Amino acid sequence: KAKDPILRIGLLTSRQVIIISIIAIGAGISEAAVVFVPPLLVSTFSITTSAASFMLIPVVIAMAFGSPLAGKMLDKLGSKVVLIFGSILLALGMLGLGTESMNVTFFYISAFILGIGMGFIVGPPLRYIMLNESTKTERTSAQGAIRLFTGIGQLFGGALVGAIAASQGGGASGFRYAYLMIGIMAIV
Repeated sequence: KAKDPILRIGLLTSRQVIIISIIAIGAGISEAAVVFVPPLLVSTFSITTSAASFMLIPVVIAMAFGSPLAGKMLDKLGSKVVLIFGSILLALGMLGLGTESMNVTFFYISAFILGIGMGFIVGPPLRYIMLNESTKTERTSAQGAIRLFTGIGQLFGGALVGAIAASQGGGASGFRYAYLMIGIMAIV
């Protein structure tokens, strides 16, 4: 009821906005899950933490490639197709990270697929739908809502991945199980 609220509750009257908000939370969970990849790589490949962190470069490159590609596909295929395709890629990447028999090559393939999927989800489609569902006077608030829900997902995701990994005994097997669960969430 504040004059200029952080989140305009009126935005949440649209079914599309509610769905996009849930997807934004899921995208935030996925972003937070990537933070735990280096410990998985250290445990799996017996490498240093800095080497494991450098192995995330394909995710970043793929996101930089995937986001503009998603923007171009939005005009041709629509937001629903782009979000579904991005979710499938995100799920495949997460499930790849959860594979027991992961080797370095398979990791890089999974990381690249994951990055493209994240570029598709985190980038243009969420903002496109949110802007179309809000009035001109509420567009700034709508974009803020996307950021807010993504941030909620990031906070929840860090705790979720850590808790799942710890519940499975930690280490490589715990992180693999966590990535399998995040992959299943992406499918849902």
